[in-house]
Amino acid sequence: MRRRLRRLRWILLMYEGDRLVGTVALKRVSRRHQRRSFRTAGVSLKPSWRRSELGFLCIDPDYRGQGLSFRIMQEARDRGCRPTYSVTGREGVRKMNAALGMVRRGSPWQGRKEELSLWTWDDDLAPPLETSGES
Repeated sequence: MRRRLRRLRWILLMYEGDRLVGTVALKRVSRRHQRRSFRTAGVSLKPSWRRSELGFLCIDPDYRGQGLSFRIMQEARDRGCRPTYSVTGREGVRKMNAALGMVRRGSPWQGRKEELSLWTWDDDLAPPLETSGES
């Protein structure tokens, strides 16, 4: 856990009163991890291009179903956490990513537990991506 926390650029915490109800983090990732994610999706990546990965999205079970995931991800986007990417296997997160303006890149692939897909924000801060498959 301590090693994972050291790799964070920042973590956004959402409170309801004094109760922590949600988190999302911007993680530093190794070039190897990043290249593997993009290569597995079939997306070529410029060698000099460096992004951070959004992750550790977590909502307290008592607060799920209230749109808090969307709100905390929207806050992360609005705070300028770009360029960045996200890898997810959860259908709800895929839909949320699309609603937040993220674009699925390349092709989905089979992870250890579920089918995964790569998402990026399609904005002027990001260099053009070449994709194979549909986006």
